Amino acid sequence: MLNSLEVVNGSMSPSFKENIFEYTVNVSDEALALVLNCKAEDGATITVYGNDYLTPGENHVIIEVYKEALVTYTLTVLKNESDEVANMVGLYDKVEVNANSPWYKDYITPIIGITCFLTIISLFCIIFKKK
Repeated sequence: MLNSLEVVNGSMSPSFKENIFEYTVNVSDEALALVLNCKAEDGATITVYGNDYLTPGENHVIIEVYKEALVTYTLTVLKNESDEVANMVGLYDKVEVNANSPWYKDYITPIIGITCFLTIISLFCIIFKKK
């Protein structure tokens, strides 16, 4: 088991206690990973998973402690979205679709593709024509 657990670059709740195995951590939008200070019993090994790159929203960091048995601590990390990302998402909310657009706009890309294909085939036939 862990003797202590501290998140340096975030706020963890509830406060650490050896017999509590799930925590919530709030970090800023600039945090790429948790900075952890943790100590385990003598001879125990600590392995941390999911702390490589925190994305905006909810992330899960798992701390496994193994001595004679495996003990797992789960940190649910809530990372704020940056103002830039929030503003970009807001831009997409303002996009409108015009239902009265001309019908032929749906066919322009396939028509151009077929025309290019036929042109290439025609040129191929002209260049490699047997005499």
